[in-house]
Parts: sequence; C-alpha cells; structure tokens
Amino acid sequence: MKDKLGNNIPRRINGKTNPEYTKLHNKKYYETHKKYFYEYLKHWQETHKEKTHKYNKKCRKKHKKQYNEYTKEYMKKDRIDNKEKHDIYDEEYKQRLKLMRVKILTLFGNKCSNPYNIDHSGFEKDIDYISCLQIDHKNGNGNKQRKEFNGANNFRWLNYILTHLLEFQLLCANCNWLKRKKNGEYIHK
Repeated sequence: MKDKLGNNIPRRINGKTNPEYTKLHNKKYYETHKKYFYEYLKHWQETHKEKTHKYNKKCRKKHKKQYNEYTKEYMKKDRIDNKEKHDIYDEEYKQRLKLMRVKILTLFGNKCSNPYNIDHSGFEKDIDYISCLQIDHKNGNGNKQRKEFNGANNFRWLNYILTHLLEFQLLCANCNWLKRKKNGEYIHK
C-alpha cells in the first residue's frame, strides 16, 4: 500500500502492525464497500427505529449547540444553493397567508366592529382600508398567545383564529390602538 506521495508503507514494523498502514487500509476498504455500509446502516435503522430515535434524541440534547450551529449553516447554504426554489416557495407561502387572511376578514365582514363609534365613512370605501384592518383579541393578551404560535403570520395561528372566531374581533388600526390604550394592553416597559 502507498501513501499520498507514492511511498510504500510497510504492513508491519518490528513485528507489530503499522497503524498508518491499518488506517489507509481501512479507508480504502470503506471506500470500496461504501454502498454496502450505507445499505446495512439504513436497514438497521429501519428495523431498530425506537433505538435510533432515542440515540439521535440523546445526541441532539448532548450536543445541542453544535446541532444548532450546523442547522443554521446548512439552512444558509441551502438558501444560497437553491435560491430559485426558495424564492418560489416563499412567494407561494406569502400567497397562501394572504388567502387565509382574506378568508378570516371575510368571515368578520371586512369592516371594523367600531366599538368607539369613530366615523369610518371617509375611508371605508378606500381599497387600502382592508390592509388597515387588524384581528384583535376581545379579552386582550393576544401577544402572549401569539408567541405560543411563534409569530402572527403562520398557518397554525391563523387556523386557531378560524376555529375560535368568538374570541376575536376585527378592528381598524385606530380602534385597535384606542382599545389598547384604554385597557392597558401590550405596554412596553
């Protein structure tokens, strides 16, 4: 067997196994039998799913920092390598969110419930009026609940709103801020 420079590596030195030779031999053997190793590993993991799951969970917990760093780097690299695919996905995601929002606004009648009797006649017919409408918790604490769903613009949160319509109301931005101020909601300290 030869090293990178083409020099012969003896199998034994003074009657003992040469570790450098063993390392190169194992590497060469692995390269020639790589397909077999992958097939065996895949088969083992499929037949021992519970053990594999426990082991992976234990490793992720033990090496949480490394897993998080690797995931961030992988995601960055994947975004760069597959930019077109991600751009298409992002656009589709935004469209689906818009459709879901339109569905919710339609269920609320596309107009402010106007609890403070503000005159909306001047801008209710304006096209951009709909973009000023906000979904509001009737009892407050919407920010805390939204954080449980990791943000306001995801499907889990919008589906929750759809299934719990009685907990919400539709307000224009002005009415929503008046309500926040009167009820002392979401005050930064």
